[in-house]
Amino acid sequence: MPTALKGSADNSGKLPHSPIPAFAFAGRNSQLPDFRFQLLLWPARYGQDISPAKLFCNGEFWLGRLPKLMGLCERTARNCIPNSGLDSFTKLAKIRDMKGTSALLLAVLLLARPAAVQAQFSYIVNADDTVTITHYLGSGGAVTIPSTTNYMLVTTIGTNAFYDRASVTSVTIPWSVTNIEDYAFASCSWLTNVTILGDLTTIGNSAFQECISLVNFAIPDSVTSIGYSAFEECGSLSSITIPDSVTSLGQMAFMLCSNAGSITIGHGITSTGFAPFAGCSALTNVTIPSNVTAIGNAAFQQCSSLGSITFPGSVTNIGVFVFTGCGSLTNAYFMGNAPAMYSFYGSTQLSGCDATVYYMPGTTGWDEFSTNNGVSPVEWNPMIQTGDGSFGITNSQFGFNITGTTNFTVVVEACTNLARPVWTPLTTNTLVNGLFYFSEPVRTSGGKRFYGLGLP
Repeated sequence: MPTALKGSADNSGKLPHSPIPAFAFAGRNSQLPDFRFQLLLWPARYGQDISPAKLFCNGEFWLGRLPKLMGLCERTARNCIPNSGLDSFTKLAKIRDMKGTSALLLAVLLLARPAAVQAQFSYIVNADDTVTITHYLGSGGAVTIPSTTNYMLVTTIGTNAFYDRASVTSVTIPWSVTNIEDYAFASCSWLTNVTILGDLTTIGNSAFQECISLVNFAIPDSVTSIGYSAFEECGSLSSITIPDSVTSLGQMAFMLCSNAGSITIGHGITSTGFAPFAGCSALTNVTIPSNVTAIGNAAFQQCSSLGSITFPGSVTNIGVFVFTGCGSLTNAYFMGNAPAMYSFYGSTQLSGCDATVYYMPGTTGWDEFSTNNGVSPVEWNPMIQTGDGSFGITNSQFGFNITGTTNFTVVVEACTNLARPVWTPLTTNTLVNGLFYFSEPVRTSGGKRFYGLGLP
């Protein structure tokens, strides 16, 4: 029989804090990845065993993710014995040689992070026996937040935990953390890089506000909520991608991200709220995703480099001051009917912009839109001609005429599957005198090819 390790528990059923003991293994074959480990974990009371909960892992996982494994083990043990009055745990770790060689015995007990790691943080224990980091106490530089402390999972970076710690230059957030609370990293002025290893779900209000040196931050596709001012004044971010998983975007979330030349808005967003991208002065073009129904007040205010914006047919309302200070805006494309677009104290939404508003054939409401906003919308009417004799194969080239309003710019695109189209731009052309002839070599392989016209 393997030797069992026992630890007395307090009346909460938790093992007491204790230093990390050494662990050892013995056997004929010391190549741990060659073995499979079977961990048997069960409570013992009055000498009677309760059926074990089993976890299987290979040697690499055991050694590399031992804190996670021990945390899972303890939670599994508790789930086996609700309201049992447990006063001790018996842990048995047994290693079996899956190749038929002599068995190895390994006893492991890991109850705490190293003291040097714990000394960097203060924390509280939550009601569900998870941990919230409340303050960072270290000296700065590259910081790795632990996934466990005292065999409990770290799930939350608490409010103000790293607030104004200018000495911190990079942070690695472990797989266990799901929440970053308000102002957690605000004003970390030398923080350049944040790496998130797990399934983060919530980024709190002002969580990274005024992290002016932050260059790299990839929002995981597990995040559902981004709080107000979460990245406000992160002036070194060069691009922003909001994944489709995000359904709640707080006001001013990316305000004054002045170096962000590219912003991708996920399809989970239905309303942009107040000023989420105001002051993003490097932003040049934006496509609003098809789920958005409302553009909040001042959404793109003072985006001074914004030249083009495309609104899907789903947008029915556009707030006030949306384009104030957008002096470079030249093209605004609307794919559906005219939205309600409100003036404010007699100032039209597009005043100060030299923008042309384009609408699609068959859509409505544009006369009223013109009256309310002091602009003259133009129908975007380029079409592929299939009956004028130009459509077809000539001299091993497939081609067709494109007609429309003189000097309109049009993008010829192609895809291979209309059921799940992925359109690839082929060429961008201007309709000189209202006409352009497109052609390309006939394809001899690769199946069908479909053509369409896109916006510039």
